[in-house]
Amino acid sequence: MNNKISLSIVVLLVFGSVSIPAAYAQLPVGPELITNGGFESGDGTGWSLGPDDSVISGDASSGTYSSQIMPDGDASQFFPAVRTSGNLTFWGKCTSDSSCQVVVAVWHGNTGDYSTIDMTNEWQQYTVPVDNNQESRGVAFGVLYVPGPLPSSVLIDEVSLKGPAPEGEIPDIPTIALPVIVAVIGLVFLFQRRKRE
Repeated sequence: MNNKISLSIVVLLVFGSVSIPAAYAQLPVGPELITNGGFESGDGTGWSLGPDDSVISGDASSGTYSSQIMPDGDASQFFPAVRTSGNLTFWGKCTSDSSCQVVVAVWHGNTGDYSTIDMTNEWQQYTVPVDNNQESRGVAFGVLYVPGPLPSSVLIDEVSLKGPAPEGEIPDIPTIALPVIVAVIGLVFLFQRRKRE
């Protein structure tokens, strides 16, 4: 009977500890740094748009609005310098049947890390790596002009970049690992006890 109780306790500890590392894998992230990243204000609030660029309705990855960036146009946004806690993500698409390219910059001080992304005419989510060891202070999107009869503009939506995680919300690994350690010790003790019997 005691063996059954001990085994039940060990099983509960093992299964109880499985969910804790999974929760640890989803560490908390900080607040959103991008203002009006989905353009759902219906205008360019928070953004600096080129003279021919605009916020349109009726074609968005979610919600109602997105930003249309024309060839040689740009959309940019700056915020107080801060270390980020993830990568820049956004949704984008070309407005023509052909492919197009957008240049994305993440600004650190007076320099930027640039990425060139090939897009299609279908909404798709893109991720741009961000150097989290540097303080970021802004993002910018620009369309590369491709000569031709119908140079394509680009639509962007759901732009997101997270700030640093609030202090004290990331649990210590030893605290998380404690149930696993207890379960392993319990199993060893149980098996040694059975060998003696």
